[in-house]
Amino acid sequence: MREYGMMQVVVTLPFAYPIFTYLFNKLVSTFHYTPGKSKHTSMLKLIIIILFCISNLAHSQQWRVIPDLPQAYVQCIASERNGTIWAGSLGYLYKINGNNLFVYDSTNSPIKSNWIIFDIQIDKNGVKWIGTYRGGLLRFDGTNWTVYNMSNSGMPANLARGIGFEKDTIKWTNSLWPVKFDGYNWRVFTYANSGMPSYQLRSLLVYKGLKFFGTLDSGLIKFNDTTFTVYNSINSGLPFEQVNAIKSEGDFLWIGTEFGGLAKYNYVLNTWKVYTRLNSGLPGNSIESILIQDSNYRWFGTGAWGLARLKYDSVWTVYNPQNSPLPNETVYSLAIDSNKNMWIGTIGGLAEFNENGIVGVNNNSINLVNKFDLKQNYPNPFNGSSKIIYTIRKPSNITLKIFGTLGKEIVTLVNEYKLTGEYSVNINSDDFPSGVYFYTLSSDNYSLTKKFIILK
Repeated sequence: MREYGMMQVVVTLPFAYPIFTYLFNKLVSTFHYTPGKSKHTSMLKLIIIILFCISNLAHSQQWRVIPDLPQAYVQCIASERNGTIWAGSLGYLYKINGNNLFVYDSTNSPIKSNWIIFDIQIDKNGVKWIGTYRGGLLRFDGTNWTVYNMSNSGMPANLARGIGFEKDTIKWTNSLWPVKFDGYNWRVFTYANSGMPSYQLRSLLVYKGLKFFGTLDSGLIKFNDTTFTVYNSINSGLPFEQVNAIKSEGDFLWIGTEFGGLAKYNYVLNTWKVYTRLNSGLPGNSIESILIQDSNYRWFGTGAWGLARLKYDSVWTVYNPQNSPLPNETVYSLAIDSNKNMWIGTIGGLAEFNENGIVGVNNNSINLVNKFDLKQNYPNPFNGSSKIIYTIRKPSNITLKIFGTLGKEIVTLVNEYKLTGEYSVNINSDDFPSGVYFYTLSSDNYSLTKKFIILK
């Protein structure tokens, strides 16, 4: 006797596309082979289903890792209302809009190569406030830069670790001690002048008139403009004294610690709940970053165990380089853009993720808008020798040529493949008569031109 029944086909599509894996298997589960029906007809239906799934797969990219970053170490991320993403690294500030990447560094901004960008916050006017180590606090309105440091402001150190806004006009930051800046006046809160119990601050949250400071070894500190209150592992439910991240959700604070896991604190009722790798789906107890997407989804970046998502307060999902395109296990920063795409900053690169398919990009490619930078030669005008300095942000074949005023090429100074870095070349007036000249740096479809003058 021959038995006929349902043909079960279960297919696992690439790991990054669970939605389409589910869709595919759901559709295939409706496929039956019964006597009297053509196998060819049934197989044709199955092929159509497969093509349908592949078509959806191609148009619903879930992950994108941003290529061509001069420095892959991404410490912080901020999102503008128009969907533009800003990310900070060691010596670089990145601006990403769709498939376009623009890089700020020492050649086109005050940012120095040894500055670490710890935080970026965007105020209601779209002004970017950038906290650094070694460079102090920066203000950038899209055109003009202002640097606040020990030499020109009330900053007690060239450090701004964490930035918060109060009443739109007041800025708070951690510069060893808490610092308050109203646009004109600076106030530093120290133990001597205010009773602030700690100066080793790592994180900051300004929320509903309260200021919360995460410290290196003294726990969480709350400030209500009058009194400092300390929460530590002895007098509260805080599981560990080093507080790396603080985020708010209604009457709750989510607090990420270095070795104690994650704490959920109701600061109105003074109740605590602690999540660790032993009592929850957290993959590790070092929490570096937190993002509250909405009341159903919270995200936690860990120090060495990838990215964890908590859904409906009970369902945990962990993403790491072994099961996803996440660039590295250490996740220092998280943000969400206006299209609900998640941005993930790791020590190994910057990634974009949307479980339902990334919105607002055409493909995985990135166009590095400013592939290189060309400085004005110095001295200029000159008689003798002058130096041209240029910076390559993406390894490529480049040419550096000198032209006369009528556009005639006079000499090629450089024509070779260059790696990322800063380079220089000297020009000598002995090779040219007095006059005006132009030099052009070119690569692919991008070029920059500047003028120099020789006076003899």
